[in-house]
Formats: sequence, C-alpha cells, structure tokens
Amino acid sequence: MPTSPILLIPVDSQLGIFGGDGIGRDREAEEGYSVALRASFQPYSTDNGFSHLGVSANYRNNSRADDREAESVRLRSREGSRAIDARLIGRNDIEGVDDFYRIALEGAWGMGPFSLQGEYLYVNLNLDPNLGDVRTDESRISLNGYYLQASYFLTGEQRNYRAFSGDFGQQEVFNPLGHGGIGAWEIAARYAHADSMEHSRPGRGNKMDHYTLGLNWYPNSHTVFKFNYMYFDYEGRGGVSNGNQVIALRAQYEF
Repeated sequence: MPTSPILLIPVDSQLGIFGGDGIGRDREAEEGYSVALRASFQPYSTDNGFSHLGVSANYRNNSRADDREAESVRLRSREGSRAIDARLIGRNDIEGVDDFYRIALEGAWGMGPFSLQGEYLYVNLNLDPNLGDVRTDESRISLNGYYLQASYFLTGEQRNYRAFSGDFGQQEVFNPLGHGGIGAWEIAARYAHADSMEHSRPGRGNKMDHYTLGLNWYPNSHTVFKFNYMYFDYEGRGGVSNGNQVIALRAQYEF
C-alpha cells in the first residue's frame, strides 16, 4: 500500500568542518577553513513515485599566502564532457577574496517512468583590494546558475531514488539484455544556465546557456551507455560565441 511520510521530515543531513592549504593547493599558504551543510527531505513517497527537496550551504574563509595575499579562488566548470579540456565558465580565477559562501537548492519528482529534477546555486564572494588584484569598486560579487532536467523510460522503469541518502542509486532494469529482454531505454533533456559575469577584474567574467538531449541504454543494472548531443551559447572574455556543439558517447560500469 502506498505510504505518505509526514511532510518535510529530513531523511538525510550532513555537516562538515574542514581546514586546508588553500583552494590553489599552495602548501606554503596560511590555513583557511570551511564549513559545509547539506540536508534533504522526502515530502512524500508512493510505490510508483518519489519526491525530493534539498538544501546545502558552504562558507569558506580564504587562506593567505606568505605575502599575505589571499589565495585565488577557482570556480569553473566543463562543457559537459571531460574529453574536451575547455572551461568557458570560470576561465580566470577570482582574486582578492576574503571569504565567500555558497547556497544551493535542489528538487526532484518522479511518477512511474517520468521524472523531473533541478538545482539552483548562488555564490557570494567578499573582496578586499588589500588581499589581491581587485580592479572593481565593488566590495562583493555574486555568481549564480541553475539547471532543469526531464527524463522518461521508454521501457517502463522508474529512477531509483534513495531517501536515506537523498540521491539516486543503481538503476533497476526490468528485462536485461541476454535474459530475453532489450535492457532499459531512457530519453532525457536538460537546460542549464551559468552566470559568472561579475569578476574581481571586470571583463573576465563569463555566461553560458547549455542545452542537452540524451539517450541512455542500460543493458543491465550494472552497465549504461549514454549518447548526448549538447549545444551551448557563450558570452564573456573573447566575445560572444553561439552555436557550439558537442556529441558525446559514454560507457559506465558500476561494480
């Protein structure tokens, strides 16, 4: 019989406190520190569906080098494929950062073979011109990004949501290949936006819109083959670049 837990009971929470040698991995730097928290909730659950809400936050007091300058902060991302060593977002490190915090909101919902998920991320960085090469009059800058994704299993499976950890686990396949079936087939679409136009050195920020269409084949519960077509538009240092395309093939095996 379907069950419905009390609304917004936390099913997973994590807290971490870290010290280290700086984001730039400079072992001579004076240690900074970071505090991180994540909590996830399952508003309701049924035999045929799931829901997920999550929030995470991170604060970092930046480390200092021997000359008392703050370590440069690197916040960058790839273009959807590690085979392409290009990072249009975060191409230049941010200088003169005293401290910064990040907040993320996440959500997912599924009913039968259909699911939706998304996440929003906000970053606030406090600048100090005495700590590095700060060329803006602003005392702080902010970055943000988000994505929205939808997927559907053509063969009737549903995503394996794990409430105890607030994530997705190994995919169940109804009719594995080699056992009279064709495996599980999933189609997916995603839109992502990243805005890091604000920078400690004006003119070095970036912004990108990213579109993805995907076809995933799971021959069995341990293996998946992924085909992705990606299209993205870029704006930032170097001008505007529209119509960039990536075709990616991936193979994954879960032990």
